[in-house]
Amino acid sequence: MTCSARKAGGTTWGCLMPINPQEQTPLKPLHEWNKERRDIYDHLQRLTRNAKLNGLACPMCRSELYDDGECVTKGLGPTEVTVRCPVCDFSGGRLT
Repeated sequence: MTCSARKAGGTTWGCLMPINPQEQTPLKPLHEWNKERRDIYDHLQRLTRNAKLNGLACPMCRSELYDDGECVTKGLGPTEVTVRCPVCDFSGGRLT
């Protein structure tokens, strides 16, 4: 692809504007870019936040689940630890 370069302040900036518009790839909207980055960040946070593999198989994809450290008590019943799958993002509860 050929492009026009612009010189500003002694610095040459590369491909600012394509000469042939048919060669230009569609641009991704900012909100879509940010959502993808936020999803990646959230996924990594879930994997690293007090994550501990627990030896239980995911009911969806059979990968090993991990405890993410969140505990929930439902009434007078037993405490439940949130478990997640790093492969398919399954989420559920494991009684303690």
